[in-house]
Amino acid sequence: MPTNKVRGSLALFSLAFALAAQPCASQEGRPPLSIEPVPKAALRVDTRPISLGLSAGGFGLALGGELPLGLTVTLVAEAQYMDLSDGETSFLTLHCGARAYPARRGIEGLFAGAYALGLAGSRYGESSQAFGFMLEAGYAWLPRLVPGLVVEPYIKYPYFFGDEVLVGIAPGLSIGWVF
Repeated sequence: MPTNKVRGSLALFSLAFALAAQPCASQEGRPPLSIEPVPKAALRVDTRPISLGLSAGGFGLALGGELPLGLTVTLVAEAQYMDLSDGETSFLTLHCGARAYPARRGIEGLFAGAYALGLAGSRYGESSQAFGFMLEAGYAWLPRLVPGLVVEPYIKYPYFFGDEVLVGIAPGLSIGWVF
């Protein structure tokens, strides 16, 4: 048998839930499922520390864009320059693929991406070309106080096949504009 205290708590919870489900005065004129506009595209620039393998590290600069393909999937393309001076290596990489936002619509919230990846550059003074794939996880934040701004902390994991297999991890922060 529940005690009076438990019955009172259940009644209070039920009342709070019923009140929360009621539309407030500011929502009375709105349709029941009003939806905020979804960004139609994004352009981003980012700088990031780069680490390939266990012994080479350096600096990267990237420029990319994103287009929604559906409610939770977008197409991403990015070009990136990497300078790994301690490994006598510099590369230009291009990647393109899909990014999924499972909890949101369009370009906002947690995301995961998988991309095809191409690389051209020089390593130890010799020309190098490779291909591979990249996995990415991050969060696209659209601060409401600065309309159009997107801030994305992320971690990327590139894996290159070629003359010598290169693996690495690239944490970073993109800053861009959604429209």
